[in-house]
Amino acid sequence: MLKSTVGHGYAIITTNSDIIRSTLGIGAPNFRAPRGAAAALNVYGAAQPRVGGLRAILSILGCNPPKASPGSPGISPLARASRLPNKVGCVWFSTREEPVIYIAGRPYVLREASDPKTALQLSDRASNIEAIEDRLKADILTESQRFGGLILTHVEGDNESLMPTWTSVDVNSVKTPREVWEEAREEGWNVEYHRIPITPDRAIEDNYLDAYLNVIKSVDPLETALVFHCGMGAVRTTFAMVSACLIRRKQLIARGFPDPFAKVATSTHESGVATPADVQATVALQQVETQQELSKSLLRLTYLLQQSLPSVNTHSAIELLLAQPTLMDNLRKAHMGNYSLILSLLGCLEEGLHVKKLADRVIDSCDHVANLREEILAHRVDYSVTSMDDKGRSAHIQKAKRAMEK
Repeated sequence: MLKSTVGHGYAIITTNSDIIRSTLGIGAPNFRAPRGAAAALNVYGAAQPRVGGLRAILSILGCNPPKASPGSPGISPLARASRLPNKVGCVWFSTREEPVIYIAGRPYVLREASDPKTALQLSDRASNIEAIEDRLKADILTESQRFGGLILTHVEGDNESLMPTWTSVDVNSVKTPREVWEEAREEGWNVEYHRIPITPDRAIEDNYLDAYLNVIKSVDPLETALVFHCGMGAVRTTFAMVSACLIRRKQLIARGFPDPFAKVATSTHESGVATPADVQATVALQQVETQQELSKSLLRLTYLLQQSLPSVNTHSAIELLLAQPTLMDNLRKAHMGNYSLILSLLGCLEEGLHVKKLADRVIDSCDHVANLREEILAHRVDYSVTSMDDKGRSAHIQKAKRAMEK
């Protein structure tokens, strides 16, 4: 049994860091869809939204409640039943691994008062976390009675400082995440909610992928939007978006639709046979595409190094690469994900090179907030530039390993 959480060494904190930026001011930080043709897959990602942000996203996705007729007191049970669960407009996945509570429409997390920047990892089971959130809600309401309906919360400022704030609460303003989503569903919003907790430092395992797959394959890819969120809407959300795009790609191809991630294809005449000129043109286009990828990789690599190097000299990364061509070539290969372990794995897969190119295209289409391939190199560079006596040095290499596992 969890002891009372409020006032016993715990703090209730909400994040307002400039790392999280609200999209169009709708209360849905880092809300985005994949770039290019992949946007048609109806896969989206976000950080933990406010209640208003949740409804804003659902409105954007066309999951509004059915309009009541004039004089009608509200949505009829028959209309609500006709939309759920057979015609689900949006399936929403939460990967939050720590207890979250909504107060007046704003999400708060439970943290140790002595270490408020570190997430609490109390369980990796959704049922356990949601039970803790139910208890947290009860504790907040009980504690507020001692202070005239107020509860002490902490707001994270732009400089990452925590500002204590007394917040007014009542039984109607305090809700668990599941209550927020279920309330939206009861109001007629076309949404289905799933909690699949994943800790940021834990490698993505098959059981998480299976959990995504079991839900995604049960809904129509042409009529259902998939939305994923974690705390910041960064790595875990991006990984989930990439996974969902790959699943939906396979679903669409199985239905006879064209591959949304296909690049250059060899054109053919009515006879079904490509002429030498067609093949030559295709090869030329593929060479141009490869050169563009190399050039883009070099630019991204330079930017990544500039962000990681301790020097404030704006030319340091460029000078480093120009002075050591071999290092530049090795780093560019690493940036493109051409690690020896990955390349050896490709030999075990049918059309392994094609599979890697496909994965890279999907990763690049979802890299608005985090690029899963760049995460590996970024942590490896951080490890290299950190001094030997730095206690956090080993953490960088461990993060790089976990990033490669993803």
